[in-house]
Amino acid sequence: MKNLRRFVLPEAPRILIAAIIGGLSSAMAVGLLACSAWLISMASLRPPIMVLEVAIVAVRFFGLSRGVLRYMARIIEHNSALRTLTKIRVGLYLKLEGQLPEYFVMLRRGEVLRRMVADSELLMDLWLRIANPWVGALVSGTAGLGIIFALAPHLGMVLAAIFVTALFLIPVVSVGLSANEGQRREEERIFDAIIQASDSVQESLIFGYQKAVRTEIAGAQRLLNRIDIKSGLAAGLAIFLQYLVTGLSVVIAAASSIALFHDKTLAGVNVAVVVLLPLVIFDGFTGLPAAFSRLSTIMNSARSVDTLLSEPAFAVNLHGDKNPSTGVIEFANAIPRLPMVKIEPFSGRAEIGRPLVISGKSGAGKSSLLHALIGFLDFEGAITISGQPAAQMSSEERIEEFAILLQQDHLFATSIRENLKIGNPDASDAQIMASLDLVELSELISKVGLETHIGAYGHNFSGGEKQRLKLARTLLRNRPYLLLDEPFEYLDAEQAQRIAARVSNYCKTKTLIVISHLAIELN
Repeated sequence: MKNLRRFVLPEAPRILIAAIIGGLSSAMAVGLLACSAWLISMASLRPPIMVLEVAIVAVRFFGLSRGVLRYMARIIEHNSALRTLTKIRVGLYLKLEGQLPEYFVMLRRGEVLRRMVADSELLMDLWLRIANPWVGALVSGTAGLGIIFALAPHLGMVLAAIFVTALFLIPVVSVGLSANEGQRREEERIFDAIIQASDSVQESLIFGYQKAVRTEIAGAQRLLNRIDIKSGLAAGLAIFLQYLVTGLSVVIAAASSIALFHDKTLAGVNVAVVVLLPLVIFDGFTGLPAAFSRLSTIMNSARSVDTLLSEPAFAVNLHGDKNPSTGVIEFANAIPRLPMVKIEPFSGRAEIGRPLVISGKSGAGKSSLLHALIGFLDFEGAITISGQPAAQMSSEERIEEFAILLQQDHLFATSIRENLKIGNPDASDAQIMASLDLVELSELISKVGLETHIGAYGHNFSGGEKQRLKLARTLLRNRPYLLLDEPFEYLDAEQAQRIAARVSNYCKTKTLIVISHLAIELN
């Protein structure tokens, strides 16, 4: 997991310091119990107050130090965890940003969402809930055993053997008996089902299959519940072992301390100390069973995130000398590459004042040709731009040269003005209205105003109006090459032809490519 380590290792020293401070906090709890037990036992003998003074001060010291150290440990470990989480998520976003759309063809949305959100967040539990508590239990246990060993060496050796065995046995049992096989698959299935249900809520109500959607989600949840129950049983068994070794240690300590007291090798005031210390020695194990039962899930998440971080980013092909633009785009037996999809080769040519219309039946690969042109898909054959292979055009050059309308273009839940200014941030209201006039929307927008809120998913407008708003935004971009994928969708044939003529006339000095299932004519 070398890709993941580069985000974690810089924070490793802070995480280790936090674990040590957390362990010292638990050790303060050990000191507090030991001093308190001794103080109560000694106070029952009514000695001079000066005999108790040191123990009284020690109780105050341990009591205050425990809270202060715990607070320090939490601040450091959570600060490091959140900083690491931020770096990992930024790294994931950068990796996804650098991928071509073909990378996402075989990925389910639930899988991507899980990696970005749940998996990356779950990684923090590796040290917040597992590593740091385990180190804290080790430190506090060592401190308590040290006190017992000083008072009763033989008993200290016995309890140390029990402690070491429990320190490793409880995590092994928790991990070994946990049931995490299939958990990721079921969680991703639920993610996908919920996303699809959210996207298709209107269709499910119209066609009456919302019950089937809920049934599918409930079925996946039931499987996940069974997995969680089995994991809970493993954690419960580990907790039982924790209480078993704690109780056994207390019984052994009580029996041994009584025997040592009768042998006059252990002072009476120390009997309570020896008997009570096992309670706090094993108290550090409290959260470990539940945490370690999730270890395999956490490690699966770590591998999933590391796999995504190791994905090679899309290589931008930079070149030295740029050919002078002739405004010619040519396809020569071009075939976009898509998994499990066969597309017929296409040849065609667009140049300034001579637009190219790509038409054909649904599924013929029209949009894929455009994606290949703009670098979203790999392809066979040849696609050239001003005589230059399209694959050699950098993403920066595409941004500068192309104005593109894709089928999946999105309207944001903000004003009309802000949506259109995405195409040209410096555009004035007059330029925006001119662009709207080209798509026959200026009259409507003049009535409602540019400040009108489009609404989530453009619900305030019809399908044709939304499509024309997207087209206006693309025209406002004003680039030498205009690439339009189904710009006249949702429009009737007559209006589509009128707007096509307007757009064609606007692009007399540009190179225009239009993908359309409608039979349109461009001058």
